[in-house]
Amino acid sequence: MTMNKLPLLLAIAAITVLPASCDKNDPASEQGQNTTPVTPVTPNNPTPQQKEIPKPENMKITVTDKDGSIKTIEMTVDGKYILAEVKDKDKGREYSTGEYTINSDGNYVLSKDGTLTLTVSGSSATFSLKKNDGTTVTGSATITKPNAPSSTQSKLCKVWTITKTRVSITDGVKANADFSGCDLGEIEDFAKKQGIEINRDFKDVKVNTITVTPMGTVMVALSNGVTEVADCDISTVEKDGEIKYKWPDVSPMGYTYSDGTAKITFQGDNVIMAVEAKFTKESKNYTLAVTFVLAVKN
Repeated sequence: MTMNKLPLLLAIAAITVLPASCDKNDPASEQGQNTTPVTPVTPNNPTPQQKEIPKPENMKITVTDKDGSIKTIEMTVDGKYILAEVKDKDKGREYSTGEYTINSDGNYVLSKDGTLTLTVSGSSATFSLKKNDGTTVTGSATITKPNAPSSTQSKLCKVWTITKTRVSITDGVKANADFSGCDLGEIEDFAKKQGIEINRDFKDVKVNTITVTPMGTVMVALSNGVTEVADCDISTVEKDGEIKYKWPDVSPMGYTYSDGTAKITFQGDNVIMAVEAKFTKESKNYTLAVTFVLAVKN
């Protein structure tokens, strides 16, 4: 929500010109002529220029300081943000997500992370993030803004919930199962019964939401509080009906994931997202195909 700041009104004191007193020795007075008062000169005090209040938009702030803990801050036009930070190099990037507002000073108030002051010059910027814990992080960054998304891309770039998950195993073993929502522990147990070890501790971990942003980010929010984030290319969704995604080297849960392609199909207000993962066990190749039925989060 944007709150415009009213410009500060400067009070300018009026200078009162007192009428000139009559002087007996004043020839003009003696002749009954009017004297012309001198017009006072108003001091040149220009009104301070007000800082322009930015509007919510899709943009990505990429920090260029190599030693800085904050790596990126992505914002969306509907008031959401994703902040990527490396607090522990062994754990890789950790992500904080929330909502932002723009205050009367033109600064971004990040609901979970503090107040961001951004000074932009073209595609470059300097920033200062005053965190909620009282510390302040400053640095330099580049600003990236996407082209206006196509109608198809706009349909995809939303926050989604998973209403149904179908898991199919082909090649070495043929089996499939349907699940309500997306419980990763249930999927892992199903794969193990077919002889496929996923080697993840997903017990009681569910996928709460999947978010796709116009800047090319796929964000998977898990029920254990962890958010897994991948870069993606949404430019191919209209022509090829797919998006390509790339995971970071180490996920917040300490895992590595395979990069790949997700097939996208629109069915009314829903989206069908299908991905595949290939496994090899005892010289046998397996393909684990997972299809999600996505509905817009209310």
